Amino acid sequence: MTTFVIDLNNRMIASDSRLSVKVSDNLIIAVDTDEDKILVHNGLVFIFAGNGPTTFGWRDWILGETEKFPPFPPKNGHIGAIICAVNISTLDSEMVIGDERIIIRDQERGLLIGGTGRKVAKEDWDKNQNAISSVQAAINRDARTGGTIKYYDILTGKHNLTRPLHSVSNVRRMFRENSIVMYDLEGKKELSAKSEAIRNQEVKNFLYNIGEKEKRDKLGLLETPSWPYEEKIKVEQTLRRLLPERFS
Repeated sequence: MTTFVIDLNNRMIASDSRLSVKVSDNLIIAVDTDEDKILVHNGLVFIFAGNGPTTFGWRDWILGETEKFPPFPPKNGHIGAIICAVNISTLDSEMVIGDERIIIRDQERGLLIGGTGRKVAKEDWDKNQNAISSVQAAINRDARTGGTIKYYDILTGKHNLTRPLHSVSNVRRMFRENSIVMYDLEGKKELSAKSEAIRNQEVKNFLYNIGEKEKRDKLGLLETPSWPYEEKIKVEQTLRRLLPERFS
């Protein structure tokens, strides 16, 4: 998953850069890709969390790299995905869609925190009122939050976004080659997935399945959930307002 903090009163947005899969409460597999989960585009700041193919599908559509409508953020069963958009000029939260179970809102403080490390991040924010510090607190205590902390200062425009723009198949390759394994939800110890696969059948199966998905990706056989009709209509109306050029 991830942890992100949108702090509108202090004009700061921050996020981690780890991609992870929760196989079970006792097995987390993750890779730190340095991927931006924050995208600044056409006066808007988009923030993504959760399901990787969903995130990449939205990012590519926003940037005009695909005509395929952004994928539905899964919500049922396993934790799915969140997509948010903030207007840089007005500081309005223009769009928040996805898995509401993993979002903490505080409208009075202009705060929205999401992801698997949200509770830890909120505790830290209550003490320090600092989005970057809050993401770091989540990194320290949540196995699914990690990597470089990315940020965007809405007031000054200062940021450390690098936009590596990995593809889904590239990320699957990174999981096969460079992922880490943690055997608790706090990520107290990080181990090489390749090494653990020698003695742990679950890890071995995960790496094999990732390789099979990578092959399908290269053949253009990406799997994306279908939109419920009414939800798609609502989201499309919002996107037509925010990004009219994508529908021209």
